[in-house]
Amino acid sequence: MRNNIESALNNFIESYCAENSITPIWQTPIVRYASVDSPIIRKLKTLVIPEHIMPEDLLPTAKSILSYYLPFQDGVGKSNIGSDISSPVWANAYSVTNTMAVQLNLMLVEYIKGLGYDAATPGNPGRIAEGIFFSNWSQRHIAYAAGHGSFGLNNMLITERGCCGRYFSIVTTLPFADEIYKGERCLYKRNGGCKICVKRCLNGALTTGGFDRELCSVMGDRNAKIYNGSTICGKCVVGLPCSNREP
Repeated sequence: MRNNIESALNNFIESYCAENSITPIWQTPIVRYASVDSPIIRKLKTLVIPEHIMPEDLLPTAKSILSYYLPFQDGVGKSNIGSDISSPVWANAYSVTNTMAVQLNLMLVEYIKGLGYDAATPGNPGRIAEGIFFSNWSQRHIAYAAGHGSFGLNNMLITERGCCGRYFSIVTTLPFADEIYKGERCLYKRNGGCKICVKRCLNGALTTGGFDRELCSVMGDRNAKIYNGSTICGKCVVGLPCSNREP
């Protein structure tokens, strides 16, 4: 059944691109599952923000969260190296991916229901309110609970295909659960090396001592004025050993 769901996801992406005359910009997606009973999931209100939505808020009978990662092709990330604003290619990839994911999530919900299970989408999660720099549905923490990878110095989750891409998820009654990844994919956390992501951060939001979400949001807001409201940046995930593959 897992393979069928992954095939449905891949087939949808192929059809969506053909129907909308979009050149595919993603590598092969990765699909994993987090149990709603995972310690990480149960602690989301503590780990992220008290207002974080819980799986049972979306689907009272939920057993798992299907989390999928859409890794960008190398060229997307490389286009965003340099300059003090996000590249047009990066901005387009962000917009196209987010738009497609809305329809992809709806397809997955209906497909899973067709298998005799139930599913629900978290909708369009985002910042809780102006001045609060946390999402009420943390795709990265959910992906971590599903075993996609380990957090890098850049605060991004590094999968087997890197950290240069986008995470999405839906809540389901499917009885699947993957283990949390036990390894370490960040070179800095592994041996104190690399730190390229810190050098790429344009305004000091990212340091070896931590991550300043408010400073990071300044860059997102700056790019939003250029790219029709898209609060993007992405400088700290491109041109790294972990951008598109495990170091």
